[in-house]
Amino acid sequence: MGPVLPGDTPAPMPTLPAGTYPQWNPTQAYVAGSRVQLGLVPYEAKWWSQKQEPGQSLAGGTPWLLVLPGT
Repeated sequence: MGPVLPGDTPAPMPTLPAGTYPQWNPTQAYVAGSRVQLGLVPYEAKWWSQKQEPGQSLAGGTPWLLVLPGT
């Protein structure tokens, strides 16, 4: 890791075509291995979760992994 330089931008989020996975639903319970999309961004559940939005930081860690293309 080094300093953030002027003009540096974050890496773009991976995206998949709409409908590749179901859209995340806060009322649905997800088990480990479930894959969803939040918008076009794909996530996989690490453990059971409900109401915990993918991509959000949580104390104790997020139940979601970002799915990278080809995985």
